[in-house]
Amino acid sequence: MTGEGPSPVDRRIWRVVAWVASIVVVLASIGIALLGYLWRAEKLDGAVAMLFTAEGIWVVLVGVVIAVVAWRAARGAVAAPMEVRYGDWGLLIVWVVAFVLALVFFKVSLLLSFLIVLIFALPAVALALFLIRLARRPAAPTFRQFWGALWAGTLSAVPALLLEAIGALLALLIVAAVALAFPQGQAYLHQVMRVIQALRKGAMWLSGPPEWILRVLASFFTLLYVALLIAVISPLVEEVFKSWWLAWAGRWLPPEPLTFFLVGSISGVAFAVFESLSGSETLAAERLSWGVGVLARLLPTLMHAAASGLGGMGWGYIHLGRRKQGIGLLLGGIGLHMLWNGALVCTLWGGLRLVVAVMSTPVQTGYLLPGLVFLIVGAVSLTLAFVAVPTVLLAVPLLRRKR
Repeated sequence: MTGEGPSPVDRRIWRVVAWVASIVVVLASIGIALLGYLWRAEKLDGAVAMLFTAEGIWVVLVGVVIAVVAWRAARGAVAAPMEVRYGDWGLLIVWVVAFVLALVFFKVSLLLSFLIVLIFALPAVALALFLIRLARRPAAPTFRQFWGALWAGTLSAVPALLLEAIGALLALLIVAAVALAFPQGQAYLHQVMRVIQALRKGAMWLSGPPEWILRVLASFFTLLYVALLIAVISPLVEEVFKSWWLAWAGRWLPPEPLTFFLVGSISGVAFAVFESLSGSETLAAERLSWGVGVLARLLPTLMHAAASGLGGMGWGYIHLGRRKQGIGLLLGGIGLHMLWNGALVCTLWGGLRLVVAVMSTPVQTGYLLPGLVFLIVGAVSLTLAFVAVPTVLLAVPLLRRKR
């Protein structure tokens, strides 16, 4: 997988990769066709169909390339070094064109599904190319490693999201157990059941004012649940799955931590693309909110690249026998992800708490003071995260390439 020459990976392994990729591409293509049929027959909600279609298109695109790459490697083809040219930045022009076309032809359709893939994927790929350019050629991955990392990141998103769903249920059980131990918690669970009933009936606010629902969302029990899921479980699961493959495949990478950082970042941006596509149906309701949501998704892509880059670099040190540094970097990637998600949770929950305090007459200090504290802590943490992410993405390649 490294250098200019035949891959050091056994050809039988490449054949397995090629067959798996080919089978996944065929299954994804069949799934896209089936979704199209159900979509046209109006047997499936258009937004949901568009979501799965966009995911399928991304899997097919990456799968086809990695299948070709793997079949060529299995036949002993030379591993081409990865070189980033100025013309590659034309991807950003294509991204702008796709974004404008999506706004112009904004409608739940197959065209929008394809445009969504381009809109989420092109900035992510451009970021990966920028990091490779920044690191320079000696540490740059090969073409095979680049697409292998994209493929690994894409595949890792599926079990990670499924495990997060299990984590959501586990967090719910924990919060319910804690809430049942307090009278306020029992009342909270009763209010949650009212919200669920309202959603099932299609009525968001029931007969009362929206303040009571805001109070449910601004409860400390809600904070506990969201913090467990978003700030603890999700970072742990995602960072483990984004870099797990390097525990095995890292033996064929060059003994250079910067190369591991790059392939880890590439895996992270692929994960971010699939994650963005998984929530794309919620952006299809209104043109302006969709555009804002797409642009907002660029920030988590940077975070995923930085966090998984640290994780990849950690596996690099582990393969070099420097386990303490490796484990420290793995924990650093998880910690960066936790800082990012935790800052968002604190900021949003603190702001919601302030809204409830202001809506009340008179203003309730029981909501006001915690809201201010969490809003300040969240803002400070978010500032630290916004500084840490680009610092990691720029500092690691610049500092390591000097060595």
